[in-house]
Amino acid sequence: MRYGVDPGFQWENVTMMTVKDEKGNVINNVPMRIRGMCIAKENVTVPLGEYKCYEVSVKKIYQFPDGDRHEKMIFYYAPSVGNWVKMEKYVEDEKVSELSLIKTNYGSKKIPLPSYVILLAFAIAILMKIIYKAMRFTDNENSS
Repeated sequence: MRYGVDPGFQWENVTMMTVKDEKGNVINNVPMRIRGMCIAKENVTVPLGEYKCYEVSVKKIYQFPDGDRHEKMIFYYAPSVGNWVKMEKYVEDEKVSELSLIKTNYGSKKIPLPSYVILLAFAIAILMKIIYKAMRFTDNENSS
């Protein structure tokens, strides 16, 4: 999701949602249209305090064979927190949930990672890249 844009900025995306049963078998692939828009900048009060926020609306239309279903989420993104502080969810224009920020640990002192952890992370990334290239090479040989 894109944040920090000017009010009035909008975007759209079309994708597919895969519906699976409890065993993981695909039941259906449903087209989904997503429309987002930065509505306004406003002050929002949540249990943790008041924040200057961008109000961002994201509407989803699921195109099921038996008819469309609509869902809307409104996010209140606070740049000072670096995340949304409030979210409202609507299904077919009925509010079904609301989440608000009640506590953060953003202000707590960050402990740097030990250098061996950073080195290990880079080693794993390099190893994964080598394995991926080897798998692509093997696939190309098998298809020839």
